[in-house]
Amino acid sequence: MSPRARFTDSTPVAPDARKRLFTDHHVPEVGGMWIFRTCPNAVAAHTVLRQLVGLGCDGDDATVLGLQVYAYLKTPSTAP
Repeated sequence: MSPRARFTDSTPVAPDARKRLFTDHHVPEVGGMWIFRTCPNAVAAHTVLRQLVGLGCDGDDATVLGLQVYAYLKTPSTAP
């Protein structure tokens, strides 16, 4: 496992990336290292997700829940 894979997380496309980031994963909205983007369609969302996984991020595209793809820096205070 690469060092990036241990510390960065990209998860399946989500209908509400903000909820996933800040509520479910406990990523600090201010001062946390995070990003999300809304893709124009499911194919684009899966393409972005596969690229992030290819760069060493965690995640899989087993479940399509929406068009938002997100990533965040894993820290001791975040939840996987």
